[in-house]
Amino acid sequence: MIQPLTILLWAVIVGATSAGITVALRGLPWVYRQVEAAKKPWACDICMSFWTTGLLGLGLAAWAWNAWYLVVCGPAYPWAVWVLCKINEPPGPPPTLPLEDSEDAYA
Repeated sequence: MIQPLTILLWAVIVGATSAGITVALRGLPWVYRQVEAAKKPWACDICMSFWTTGLLGLGLAAWAWNAWYLVVCGPAYPWAVWVLCKINEPPGPPPTLPLEDSEDAYA
């Protein structure tokens, strides 16, 4: 069994890495086309976070030769979703266009 602090540390690492891998995968041309076509799991933040967190958790457990490291996937998943949402949100409000004068509005 692993300690709770170790679980949380690995959860932060796995979750953030999962979000980064998702963004990197979506940059590939064939995945980008799937995202533009709104095909799951590529276009879904929840699905991509789930699968990449699971694969990274399996990789961590295999690397450590300890199946208890799969427990890390629980807290890593919501962290991955949150980080991915923060990465994907626009940096600010959209630019406003100048208003056009319309003489028909006063008629």
